[in-house]
Amino acid sequence: MLCPPTRSARCCWNKWTWPGAAWTQGPEPSLDDYTAEAISSYLDYRHRRWPNSTNPHLLINRNTATTTTAVSPSWTEKLVRPLPVGLDRLRLDRILEEALANGADPLHLAHIFSLGSKTSLRYTTAVAVSAAEHESRSC
Repeated sequence: MLCPPTRSARCCWNKWTWPGAAWTQGPEPSLDDYTAEAISSYLDYRHRRWPNSTNPHLLINRNTATTTTAVSPSWTEKLVRPLPVGLDRLRLDRILEEALANGADPLHLAHIFSLGSKTSLRYTTAVAVSAAEHESRSC
């Protein structure tokens, strides 16, 4: 049986675990304070709007609140259309931020974001090169 997400739930994109549950997606992703607060606020809203929903996905709407299915890609695109960047850019930024926070570990990135080995290495190489350039400028 699924339990509704709570304010203290942890997020990894669109998958949830609950306090006391085992994290099954590998190493737990890190969240900055701003993101953690945004998710916490959204969870408060979501619980008020759909108090009985057992949908395990972070984002739900009136069509998915009573099911366990994810919102459609077109719904998600419509949600972010007014933003200056798209979902692909947000995901790329999140992956780079995770690489910086965890020492550019390609296995960690591959596990957390379901990346292939070559893709994971591209992200960690980009972070390592950026860090090296930053260090050379500060000398």
